[in-house]
Amino acid sequence: RWAGLMREFYANYQCKTPLFSELAKEFLDWLSEVRPEQADDLPFMVELAHYEWVELALDSSTQEIPTEGIDPEGDLLTGVPVQSPLAWSLSYEYPVHQIGPGFQPDEPSQHPVYLLVYRDRSDQVQFMEINAVTARMLFLMQQQVDASGRALLEQIASELNHADIDVVIAGGAEVLENLRQKGVILGTRISG
Repeated sequence: RWAGLMREFYANYQCKTPLFSELAKEFLDWLSEVRPEQADDLPFMVELAHYEWVELALDSSTQEIPTEGIDPEGDLLTGVPVQSPLAWSLSYEYPVHQIGPGFQPDEPSQHPVYLLVYRDRSDQVQFMEINAVTARMLFLMQQQVDASGRALLEQIASELNHADIDVVIAGGAEVLENLRQKGVILGTRISG
């Protein structure tokens, strides 16, 4: 079935790029925006194609990891954490990272599946399943670029209506440090 889908793509879609490295994005665009949905389509097909495209996009990205203006050893709670531009937090209805010949779900997961896909300092693309709170923290970090790690975690504690804010901050500090060790968080922004 997948081979037939690929033949259909190559035979019927006019690609906008001659670059082989861009074909995965073209395929995703065709699958999600051009091709009419078919009765026998796998329900996770578009999400799986997106997940596979992300891996290729990060692997082939020419974007550099910035070093200027960042203190790699900075305090992640009092400082402003800086996320690597080569780290993408993703949300899917299906556990796309587990799909294979032996596992092809018919129904979406009960809860969103949050994944962190990033290219580490050795230029290897890595995948990590994360929870909703970590995904929210990474989202807030991108939206509130001047917020300290503590401010982000206090907001999350408030959103969760958590009884003990110190527990959220301690857990969040541990997650931030773990992400720094993996190269997802580069350090803290140096002001000035």
